[in-house]
Amino acid sequence: ATNLKRKNYYKNNCEDKKIYYEKTKDKRKEYFAKTKDLRKEKQKEYYEKNKEQIKAQQRERNHEKTKDLRKEKQKEYYEKNKEKIKAQQRERNHDKTKDLRKEKQKKYYEKNKEQIKAQQRERNHEKTKDLRKEKQKEYYEKNKEKIKAQQRERNHAKKRQNTEKNGDFLGDKFHKKLEMTIFQCNTCKEGWPLCKTPNDKSNYECVRCKKDKTQPKKFSIENDMIPSKVPLELQGLTQVEEMLIARAFPVIQVYTKPNGGQKAYKGHVLTLPRDVQHIANVLPRYPSDIPVIVFKIDGKDNRSRDLRVRRQKVLDALVWLTGKNSMGEPNNPSSISKEYVTNTIQ
Repeated sequence: ATNLKRKNYYKNNCEDKKIYYEKTKDKRKEYFAKTKDLRKEKQKEYYEKNKEQIKAQQRERNHEKTKDLRKEKQKEYYEKNKEKIKAQQRERNHDKTKDLRKEKQKKYYEKNKEQIKAQQRERNHEKTKDLRKEKQKEYYEKNKEKIKAQQRERNHAKKRQNTEKNGDFLGDKFHKKLEMTIFQCNTCKEGWPLCKTPNDKSNYECVRCKKDKTQPKKFSIENDMIPSKVPLELQGLTQVEEMLIARAFPVIQVYTKPNGGQKAYKGHVLTLPRDVQHIANVLPRYPSDIPVIVFKIDGKDNRSRDLRVRRQKVLDALVWLTGKNSMGEPNNPSSISKEYVTNTIQ
């Protein structure tokens, strides 16, 4: 206690503190040397109790001490690896903002859908420009004539449209003038093409019938000049069957035209009467007595089918020719006698 009092006294009353520290310097050294081991043990105990706290304080002190040094090293490292650091930063930012960017892209696409598609088409068009040119060349070489024909048609259609708008298309005017409608004459029952429609369509009469002043008119129904339809009984008769029941035999010079193969005749026409009653009496006749010449080609099946006659077909035709219609009038005004029919049937 007395020692402490003395120390305090010297501390407080000493004019200069340095003098006190110099006087007590050796004593302090001795005291520190004696208590060295004790202090180490206490420090270990304190360190074990407050280990984490001490490390945290130490890190803070080191962090503050090495702050400027770390900045300088970071600058040097950044300058050396500038591009690499930026790339790594972009990757990290890209991963972080992935979902956010997708949402923004969807919203932007919905707003500018048509514009984006148009830009995409333009880019694709520029990318595939050379490829399309090559394909076009190949297609043109393969279908050269077809493409030229289509081009001519398109040019013709364009010219036609332009001339139609201007009203100078002479072809259309010419064709419109040639457009005709067919009207049937009430007298001769023939169809006549007319450019202008007649005033009375229902009672139209052609110029030929108007000029005809005779009664009955030459090509009228009253003069038996309107051909009726061929009845079923007379349809499908062969040449030999027609000649068998025909009351007249025409002689005509018929030939085939070289262009088109149409049939035509020239020269005079001779019609000879035939003795039908004689034919009925001597049926069946010999082929040599029938005035028909049949040409045959060598090497083919030359059978006598051209000279065959269907009995029932001829009978039906004769019955119709000698019969009457529903009005009681004869089907054939110059009818064949019924004796000829009975003889033919026999």
